[in-house]
Amino acid sequence: MMTTPSSTPLCCGRLSDSATKPFPGFVREEAITTILTRKKLMSNHLRFRSGQIQLRKIKIHKDTAYYAGDMLIYDLQTGVAWPMHFYDRVPQESPLCEMFLGIVHQPSAQGDEHPISVDISPSSVYEMDVRKDVYEFGQALAPSEEQGRFEGKEYLVRNTTMLMPAEDTVQKTPIALSQEFTPEPTSTLRVNFMSAFNTASYLPSRVRPIPRL
Repeated sequence: MMTTPSSTPLCCGRLSDSATKPFPGFVREEAITTILTRKKLMSNHLRFRSGQIQLRKIKIHKDTAYYAGDMLIYDLQTGVAWPMHFYDRVPQESPLCEMFLGIVHQPSAQGDEHPISVDISPSSVYEMDVRKDVYEFGQALAPSEEQGRFEGKEYLVRNTTMLMPAEDTVQKTPIALSQEFTPEPTSTLRVNFMSAFNTASYLPSRVRPIPRL
């Protein structure tokens, strides 16, 4: 039986001052580094299933490609959204859950700088790829993690389109909750996302392990 965590006040995160400067250099390497985090690099991956969508027009970086279904973080200092895998490629001052924005609905090619539509609703249900496992209803989820290399250095890659149990991640800070129980191991799951920029979002203050019967 899962213990219901207490809620915590929402606060919006930002990258550190030094973090915004290296981005252009990192972006030039995106075609290589995203192979680790985007197994379907050339295809959009939006699987909205039900609920109330709340679309917002968000500024983007013109040297980065955005795909429908991407999970985004938002830098409050610059007012620019970035695909999830950028979070671990530069220093930042806020935990992931305080920078999570929402789900891309309007793709954008590299070189395009027009604002895109992003869903920040906590009521929308999406069917997402997840690490193959058994999931409980209401289980806290976070972007899946794997080790990668960039410019000869090891770093942690957070996936832009895949989730895993938040209790198994480094920060243990969830951005989504499972909306179904799966009696057998599954690699797709229906979830709600918890945008840090929507006052209706509910964010668990901490993650507790899910007991296995």
